[in-house]
Amino acid sequence: MTASSDKTGRIWDAASGPEIVRLAHDDEVKHAVWSPDGTRLVAATWDRIARIWAGTNGREVARLVHEDDVRYAEWSPDGTRLVTASWSNTARMWDGTTGKELARLGYDGDVNHAAWSGHVGADGATAIITASDDKTAGIWHVSMTTQALVNAAKVRAPACLTQEQRRAYFLPEAPPT
Repeated sequence: MTASSDKTGRIWDAASGPEIVRLAHDDEVKHAVWSPDGTRLVAATWDRIARIWAGTNGREVARLVHEDDVRYAEWSPDGTRLVTASWSNTARMWDGTTGKELARLGYDGDVNHAAWSGHVGADGATAIITASDDKTAGIWHVSMTTQALVNAAKVRAPACLTQEQRRAYFLPEAPPT
């Protein structure tokens, strides 16, 4: 896969060299990368859209719309999510299948790069690392499953509700053991 200033992304036959599919965009394609399983790719463009494409036939799967140019996009280690960096002062996390926006990370300047930490830990967590023109870098904890989020919350913010709070939320008198 190549990204080009001629407003295209192109999929090439790696063994023999000819172009297989040309992916049309409305402005320069700044970055493109394959999903970890090699079935999809994402292209970040200056037309304010990152697009997910099917790798076999070049069919557009989803559009990840921003308010300004998209500089970079990368798949999570397991291929279920994407992170994009945009000149709309945001990095965003997306569902890698549906293209639904899952989180927006705000900055005071353009976000030029966003990347995943490279692995998912035994606790089901990973991190997004970002770099912005506001002279900051961010490390954002990401729970890849609901259970991983619950486990992280238990460690980071342990708390017990009072009996009054438990009654107010219609909970049993004691938490399950």
